[in-house]
Amino acid sequence: MKQLTITPKEPKEPKRDKQGNIIVPKSRSFAVSYLGRLDADHMWDGGLASTDNYRPVILLIAGQSTELTPFLANIRKGRTADMSDDGRSCYGKKPDRIELLKTAPYAIAQQPLEDGTIIATAYLRSLIGIDGGMIDTDMCKFIAAVPTWWSKQQVASIDSGMMQRILAWANTYGVAEGSSPFAPIKLSHDQLWICATHAAYLMSYLDRRTKNPIMADMAFWLHLYFEGLKQGAWSLPQTEATLSYNRYSEQKDSSDIWQWVRHSSHKQLIQYGMYNVGFEAIYACNITHEALDTCMAQAVASFIGMEL
Repeated sequence: MKQLTITPKEPKEPKRDKQGNIIVPKSRSFAVSYLGRLDADHMWDGGLASTDNYRPVILLIAGQSTELTPFLANIRKGRTADMSDDGRSCYGKKPDRIELLKTAPYAIAQQPLEDGTIIATAYLRSLIGIDGGMIDTDMCKFIAAVPTWWSKQQVASIDSGMMQRILAWANTYGVAEGSSPFAPIKLSHDQLWICATHAAYLMSYLDRRTKNPIMADMAFWLHLYFEGLKQGAWSLPQTEATLSYNRYSEQKDSSDIWQWVRHSSHKQLIQYGMYNVGFEAIYACNITHEALDTCMAQAVASFIGMEL
């Protein structure tokens, strides 16, 4: 497992006490387990700055409180952490360096486990928080990271009436397996229920960042969800696997059924290990309100046309 380690910097000149004796600086380092992160440099000023450090918008780490507490205290002060495999740095290779910008509004959520380990999630509140505060007059920006536990809970709560409503829409739209209209993707019933929960989660973010009304109808939420994905209003992230494939092949990865919604406008949206530590999907929106208004108006018009 990878680790993050914060090591105190050596002072340029030794400090001395009143008697002139050299004060030996504290040399303790702090290490925690690295679980995953989400980079989105194109969506905030700290990411756009010129630096060799990685500045994630979400960072997941774990450790015992004796190590985790001082690690968090130090990294929140802007100190960088070096990444290594099991604490071993690669000889001759500069380690990846993680930084939580001191001036950025990061929040920390902690989840204790039965064995005493604590999982800490640092996230950029302005992008990741569901309530974005005052509506930005120019841009609609957010990242909706869907928790796996929440999605499973919502899927379990879908009743037969809602299932029929979703299937009726999906057959007409063309994304259901066996439906005749052309669509870039065909989904099983189980996949449709999952997409419905993702659509609901995404709408909760969108509703707080636009003045446009959103119909309280799961079928419309799914419709706007897919229309937004098609038009690039929101995007799925790249992963280490898709980055590796795209780097060495000019063709699209046929095994990735969602490749068509990993938009080039979000090429800096990259998740590392997030799907292994409790997140089922990630959607990023970084669009002008003018473009969003157009997308939503077109979605409303096409949805009503399907319903008639």
